[in-house]
This record gives sequence, structure tokens and C-alpha cells, in this order.
Amino acid sequence: MIRSTPIRFAPVLALALLLAPAAAAQQQVGTMVEVAGQVTGTPSGGAPAAMAVADPVLLDMKIATGRDSFAHLTLDPDGSLQLGAGAEVVIDRAEIDAATGASDSLVSVLIGKIRLALSSAFRGSVELDTPTATIGVKGTVLAIDVADPDAATVWVEEGEVDVTSKAGGTVAVRAGYFTTVRRGAPPTDPAPFDPESGAAAVRALPPEITAPHEDAIDDTPLRPADQDLPPRRDDRPNDPSRGDPQGQAKPNDPPPPGRGPG
Repeated sequence: MIRSTPIRFAPVLALALLLAPAAAAQQQVGTMVEVAGQVTGTPSGGAPAAMAVADPVLLDMKIATGRDSFAHLTLDPDGSLQLGAGAEVVIDRAEIDAATGASDSLVSVLIGKIRLALSSAFRGSVELDTPTATIGVKGTVLAIDVADPDAATVWVEEGEVDVTSKAGGTVAVRAGYFTTVRRGAPPTDPAPFDPESGAAAVRALPPEITAPHEDAIDDTPLRPADQDLPPRRDDRPNDPSRGDPQGQAKPNDPPPPGRGPG
């Protein structure tokens, strides 16, 4: 008669499955390099705690800044993320291909202004998720303002990104342009922003970011991110340099004072 032997691996397997999510949640995905004001980190399933310089940033940890506060952290392996006042982000995914070294990251921008910079050494992609849009990034510098859950504005400083509305529709946004995505609507046509106007989100953040592991990181403090959004193209004053028909001189218009008809 063949007797069966009880399987004793089930409890061990069950314990391993229970511990696996906890181990993943403790994965370090960055380091806090600059803190001003009130900055907290809330681990998955944990309580919020004050963050300080050199503190690890963990996978699924929500980083939040208070009023008149900012945070600057690395996004490993070759990225940098900055948060203006009243911002909240979560790094949901951070994977590196062992064979190629390419990284794949997902960052949720829940509210507020952030600035992402990827160094020239970066390989892979970063997806930014907001309540109204997703942004596909491959080596660039950009700023995002989620003013409220119903709208997100994306400014591109360097490179080009694809912005997709969760209601449908995608636009490619190149350097010097921005787009806004409102809930239930496609992205607006990319329009140029004027950094000298002081309205762009990039003016609320340091002007330069380099690779996060180099000494050349700009440590200029972030100013409170309380500036207005850039004016939309239709709201801007008529300007002949932009090719505005309303701003161009008409053939029958008199010449400017002091000048002849030429």
C-alpha cells in the first residue's frame, strides 16, 4: 500500500507570499537631497513622517509638501524630481532591466507643481500619471501643474513628450511649448510659453538640473508654486511676430509717425 506524505511547504509558501509585498514596498527608488518647510513621506500602509535630507524614498511612498515648502529628490537611476508647495506624488513603479540597464518608471502626480529632469545618461522611459492625462517621457526636462483634479498643464523645457488625455486624444509637445488637459476633453493644441512672463511653472523651480548623482545639481531653493498658468494662445495680445492676422499692419494703414511710406 502506498502511503501519501503530507505536504509541508504550503505554510512556508503562504508566508513567502505575505512577505513579498512588504519587501517590494521597501524598495528604495530615490533619495531626498533637498528639503525646505514641511515635507512628509507616507509609506504604503504606514503613517506620514517628516522627511529629511538623505532619507530614502521608497516605492509606493507618497511624498507631500506643505505650504511654502519644497522637496528635491533623485529618481534612480538617472533622474531628478522636484516638488513645489502643496504637491503630492507617488512613485508607483521603478524597474530596471538587468540585461540592458534600461529603466521603466511610473510616477503619479496627484496635485501641485513638479519638475522632472532626466540626465543624458538616462536609458528607458518614465510615465507620469495625473488625474486627467498621462505623459510619456524619454529623456527630457519638463514641468507639470495639476492645479486641481480636473486639469493638468504640461510645460516642456527640453526634448519632446507625448501627452494623452484620459478622455482620448494625444499631442506631441516639444521644447518651449505647453498643453493643458481638462477632465473629459482632449489636450489643447501645443502653444509656446514665454518664460520671461513669469507665468510658466518652470519659473517656480530652479533653472537647471543635472544628473542627480553629480555635484553640479542646482541647489537654488524652489519658490512657492503660486504663479498663474500661462495665458492660452487666444488670450494673448496680438503680436505680429507670432503671425497674428489681427496684429499685422493692413495695406491701407497709415505709416507710423515720423516715417514715410517707404
